[in-house]
Amino acid sequence: MATGRLGDGTCTALPDRGFTSVTPGTEMKRDATGPSRGSFDLGPADRIVDAVRRWSGRPGGSEGSAGWAPAR
Repeated sequence: MATGRLGDGTCTALPDRGFTSVTPGTEMKRDATGPSRGSFDLGPADRIVDAVRRWSGRPGGSEGSAGWAPAR
C-alpha cells in the first residue's frame, strides 16, 4: 500500500475484511528511504507503519536496492 492510498476507504477497510498484514509500496525500499549516500527520509515509511499499527496489523516488506548501495 502506498502512502497515497492511506485515505482510500477501500484500502483502509481491508483489516476489517480479515487481512492481517500490509506490504508497503516503494516507501520502505532502500532507494526510497536512502535516495543517496548519507541522505535518509523515513517519513513516508513511518506513515505507513503508523497506519498499519492503528489497524492492529503488521507491516510486511520486500527487498529493493538503491542504485548507490552495494548488492547483498
